[in-house]
Parts: sequence; C-alpha cells; structure tokens
Amino acid sequence: MYAISLLIPVAVFAEPMTVKVGAYEFPPYFYSTHAKAGPKYEGATVALVDAINAIQSDIRLEIYLTSPKRRYLDFDRHQYDLIMFESLIWGWEGYPLEASRVFMGGGEVYVALEKPGRDQNFFNDVGSRSLVGILGYHYGFSNYISDDEYLNTKYRVFLSSDHERNLQLILLDRPSIAEVAIVTRSYLNLFMRDNPDSRGRFLVSEKCDQEYRHTILTRKQGVVSVEDLNRWLDILEKNGKLADIREKFGLVTPDSGKPKFSLLVK
Repeated sequence: MYAISLLIPVAVFAEPMTVKVGAYEFPPYFYSTHAKAGPKYEGATVALVDAINAIQSDIRLEIYLTSPKRRYLDFDRHQYDLIMFESLIWGWEGYPLEASRVFMGGGEVYVALEKPGRDQNFFNDVGSRSLVGILGYHYGFSNYISDDEYLNTKYRVFLSSDHERNLQLILLDRPSIAEVAIVTRSYLNLFMRDNPDSRGRFLVSEKCDQEYRHTILTRKQGVVSVEDLNRWLDILEKNGKLADIREKFGLVTPDSGKPKFSLLVK
C-alpha cells in the first residue's frame, strides 16, 4: 500500500502596507480631547481614515501628528505621504503632491461681538480690524500668505493655536486684541452647539474669508495614487459613509455653502 502525499497550497496573506496621514489641529477635521489615559484624537480626518481602512485591505492608513506650520517640513522629511481636508493653494505649490477630486465643501467666516448698531458693514474692511487667527493657517484676507512677519507687518493680527480661545477673546470684548476672529463655519456651529449661551452674542459675516474645496493630497509616485483616492471616495460616497461624516461633524458637500447645523440662523 502506497502512502499518498497531498500537497495542499497554503494561502499567504501579505501584510497591508502602512501609509502615514499627516494631521494637525484643525477642528472639526482633526482635534484632540483630554482623557485620563491622555490625549484622544478625533475629527473628520480620523473618521475618514477609519472608513478607508474598512473598505480595503492593501493599505493601512495611520495618523501622523504634525502642526499647521511643521506640516511642510514633515512632508519633506517623508514623515507622512497623505494629508486630508487640504488644498494645493495652502502653501503646497512646488511640492511633489497631487490632489484627489474635491469631496467636501465649507468655508471660513469672520466673527465679531454682536453690539447695538453693528451690522455686516463692520466686515467691509476687515484687514483694518484687530484679527485673531491660527498660527500656520492660510487666510483669504492675506492672499493666503501665512508668513508671520508679513502678517504682523501688514495687519494687526494675533495668531494662536487654540480655536476656542480665539472665540472666547471675542466674547471677552477686547477690541485692542480681538475685534474679529476667523473660524470655520463648521467649528463655529459646533462651538455654539456646545456653548448655547454664546448664541446670539456673535455677529457672523455673510461673506466668507474663503470657501473650502477640500481634497486629499498624496505624494507623487507614492504608494497611494490619485486614482486610489478617488476610487475610495466614490465607494464611501455610495455606501453613505461620507454622508455620515458630514452629518457627525457639521460638514457639507462641495456644492453646498451652508453647514448642516442651523444655529447661525437667528
């Protein structure tokens, strides 16, 4: 009797390739909250990373923490290869990057303290006001120039790293420091949802500092191509995950100018 040896092929499962996604404080797209175990990172970027990881197994996206100003240097040093909710006009000219299709809209507005006799005309010459913004951000009023020296020379602008603090400065009524804050509409709505006493205390501009046309930027000739990004975005659009992210964080489609929340309507 002969022994018969059966060679059964064993499937070899390759480990997914890890790709780092740069993320910096930019609520509601990315922000940290404090817990007993330490900082916890949340926001639309985290949700989008999780959603992409759930629909494919070849690539594993992981967050790499950077800052608004350091993100360019970190990209040069190959610390990450993707960055979400970005625009090529935000200082990325000349970098080896390509952009996905536009998948999210939104914008930034001017916010002042509501006072008797103050109306939309208050924002007509916003560059002459005492402004508060975020260090490293690109703003429309300055033609997207984020250089600190330029901003401090040409404008009266206080730059911080805390969005909530900037709105609190407006509420404290300190015009020598902060007459106008520049914030995203989505964050302003979340702030007023979480701080209902602030509703009605803000005068919000009807015009925008800039309208967002959010894309995902990827390194040219990198692991993840623009075609990959657009295919993933199409899948997430069809399965409703992008809609869920918009709903959760008060975001909008590219062709919509107003956020989901209606707190700005008095």
